[in-house]
Amino acid sequence: MFANRSMERVQCPPWGLWGGEPGAPPHNVVEPAQGERQEIAHGINRYPLAAGDRVTMLTGGGGGWGDPAERDPAAIQDDLRRGYVTQDRAAQDYGDAASQA
Repeated sequence: MFANRSMERVQCPPWGLWGGEPGAPPHNVVEPAQGERQEIAHGINRYPLAAGDRVTMLTGGGGGWGDPAERDPAAIQDDLRRGYVTQDRAAQDYGDAASQA
């Protein structure tokens, strides 16, 4: 079997607006049943797969909107409650606003 995937915005991740952070670029992860895990940050064309291999195709994420430090603490708390972000990542991304959440 072969895996195929065409991807865009690999070299230039989606940009943020009005102070928002850039989004995550797409990439592929191939975990062979025999061998080492490989991360492929570009499209794949006729990538050979064997029985038991696992392929994960991660889509890119959109860029942020607005300065993360100005995010409403109630919105941060809601993101934490829903599992959209960890406490450590919220502190990293939102700074003092996360400590008020």
